[in-house]
Amino acid sequence: MRMAPGVTAAGERLDFAEGLLGLYDEDDPRRALWNGRLERARQRLAERRYYLAVLGEFSSGKSTFINALLEAELLASAVKETTAAVVRIAYGRRFTLRIDFRDGERWEGEGPVGEGRLRPVRPSGGDGPRDTGEVKRALDAMELREVLRTAMTDTLVTPLIETVHVTFPSPLLASGLVIIDTPGSDSNHGYAGLTRAAIAEADAAVIVSQQSHILPASQVEFLTEELDEGLRARCAFVVTRADEVEPEELAELDAAARDRIADQLGIEPDLAWSAPLHVVRTLRPEQAHTADRLWTDRFERTRRWLRRVAELRRPAAVTDTALKVVAGVLDELENDLGEYRTGLERRRGELAQATPTDMNELLFQQIRTGLDSLAIERTDLRTDLAGDAERTIAEIRELMHEAVAGCSNGSQVKQVLDDVVSPEVNTRLQRFLGEGGARVDERVTGRLDTALGDLKASFDLAFDVLRRIGPSEPLLPGARRTDPLPSTQHRDLGTAEDFLAADRRRDMASFGGGAGAGALIGSFLFPGVGTVVGGIIGGVLGGALFARDMRTVRAEAVQRAMVPAETAVTSVADRLLDLVDDLTDQAGEELRSRADWYRDTYADAVDELHRAHRAEQHSLRDRARSLAEGQAAASEHAAGVREDRTRLRHTTVLTTTDPFGGFDD
Repeated sequence: MRMAPGVTAAGERLDFAEGLLGLYDEDDPRRALWNGRLERARQRLAERRYYLAVLGEFSSGKSTFINALLEAELLASAVKETTAAVVRIAYGRRFTLRIDFRDGERWEGEGPVGEGRLRPVRPSGGDGPRDTGEVKRALDAMELREVLRTAMTDTLVTPLIETVHVTFPSPLLASGLVIIDTPGSDSNHGYAGLTRAAIAEADAAVIVSQQSHILPASQVEFLTEELDEGLRARCAFVVTRADEVEPEELAELDAAARDRIADQLGIEPDLAWSAPLHVVRTLRPEQAHTADRLWTDRFERTRRWLRRVAELRRPAAVTDTALKVVAGVLDELENDLGEYRTGLERRRGELAQATPTDMNELLFQQIRTGLDSLAIERTDLRTDLAGDAERTIAEIRELMHEAVAGCSNGSQVKQVLDDVVSPEVNTRLQRFLGEGGARVDERVTGRLDTALGDLKASFDLAFDVLRRIGPSEPLLPGARRTDPLPSTQHRDLGTAEDFLAADRRRDMASFGGGAGAGALIGSFLFPGVGTVVGGIIGGVLGGALFARDMRTVRAEAVQRAMVPAETAVTSVADRLLDLVDDLTDQAGEELRSRADWYRDTYADAVDELHRAHRAEQHSLRDRARSLAEGQAAASEHAAGVREDRTRLRHTTVLTTTDPFGGFDD
């Protein structure tokens, strides 16, 4: 099987484009998208079907030309109708039609060509179909050819259609040619985008125009503004109504047409003259004339010529696809580089503002505030405990007086003090110690919690700024990800939370909120208070037993008994004051220790951000160098493509002195 010229070179262009995809990360979804496009291009290069797009302005004879190619009156060719949808016509044993709607719905049918007539789809009481279902129901009532005409030309239906696929038993289509009928190049109808996409999909395009209006200005505008150089180079030109030209004038008109195309489009055109209306007339034997058969014979050469045009343009079409992939990849990567560079510059400025010195100053202020708060609490607690001690002594004195008030002799006084007063004094001392210790713990711990909370809030606020300074997402394709807060840093943050929780539990134990407080309070109990008080009372009684009256005995006994009681209360108060000093000192150390941890964590994070920033700068330079190399190689390939096109234009010349498309292959 003969291979068209340029196939090998087109494969090399695809290989080069595929190589550029290595600039993306393997998991970058864009890489997969481009690779899929290249794979479809490879399949297309090996495919034995060739795609020919047909376009022409209103009333250029395009539909009649396609009917002549198919040797069947398949498409409507009335002057008042204009194609408004892209229709793909391929070979099939039967005439089938499939309409794919934009909402995912589909209509299918098959049958004979039939005569058919255009009946616009207009539901009763409305200006247009309300939905696809209504259109499908209307199409069900039509002959197949009428359905095709409606799908192509009814402006109420065409906006709902994605694609129209036709199969038809035409000898030309059986040779592997697929015809793509386009809405045309008349931008006034707003179909330029559809036509451009159809030409890009095709291997070649044939521009149909009348001999009296070859390449009008509006068509030149479309071809130059909507099609790039590669697409224009794949265009061939057919002039219709050649039967209206005098034979002796044809050569001169042919040369003039070629000059106009070359001058307006900058390409050396492949051009053929035809009279497709004569070909269509031969399909109606009762209307055929000798001239019709003459032009039909000539048109056969045009059919073979167009089939060969599409085949020979296939490598150029695939090459254009490869170049578009290359251009798209390079544009994407260049945009990535620009965005990445901008992000780095922004983060560099932000990093310059995030310094450990600022954090040190912030933490120092928070520590100073916290220590001042603890000092205030220390002073307040000492004042409160002194007042509690005085009240406890007063309560014990009142208790003793009330207890001995009814005693009538010294023995009763001693017994009351031993059996009643001594246990109650012990209870009062324990209550003073327990309540005082709990108050110290609660208030010092509360002050510390507030100070630590303020400290953490300040740290979190500053640290969140560092998180926002981190690398942009996504990172530059192909660059190694260097997170400014790596997994170890994240673990540090998690450890910080555990650290805070553990310290809170430790605080409770140390500051009187658990077993530690109980043990501390237990050390303050006075197991012999009753005995001490009783001993003192015994001495009192011994010296006052024969006093003038019992009132003096009771007063002296209470006075003597209050001495060890006051000593005990003062001792408990001193212990509680020591506890105040110890706990506030511990709280201050805890505050400083926590601040040190925050300071070190912040400094480490800033250092890591700077390291990550330097790594990203190195990555940026590497990627920029790779991109520059890819761009240079792409420029070389583009130059090679231009050389290939020039060579192909000379090795695949299709036109000869035969103006109807005949060539010597």
